[in-house]
Amino acid sequence: MAHGSISTPALHLHREKRLWQWPVLCALGFLALILGFVGFLRTANHQGQELSPLDALYESMKLFVLHSTLEPRTLTWELNVARFMAPLVVSFTTIKAFLTIAFGHHLRIRHQWRQGHIVVCGWVGRGCS
Repeated sequence: MAHGSISTPALHLHREKRLWQWPVLCALGFLALILGFVGFLRTANHQGQELSPLDALYESMKLFVLHSTLEPRTLTWELNVARFMAPLVVSFTTIKAFLTIAFGHHLRIRHQWRQGHIVVCGWVGRGCS
């Protein structure tokens, strides 16, 4: 255990119950990136424009920070899904990270101010006789 870290049953249960959320958020982010990539390529092709794969990747990354210049009437379904999914993934990831950090700080503060408790070390039964 690292110096200053606290391991409590509540913290362990909190981490174990929520362990699946990070991989799901990563998968949704990757899906939004792929949908944006495919959507930009298909939209450019539909409009008769040339768009390199690197430009499509760059444009799909811009969806995560709301810096895309899209015209809503010309979007493919992939691009339409990606332009809503990407900011939602960023929002949920930010909230999840904040709550994870806040919960850890809450447990540390609660443990630090707890009074009237006894710490028993090395219980072997010799002290009972």
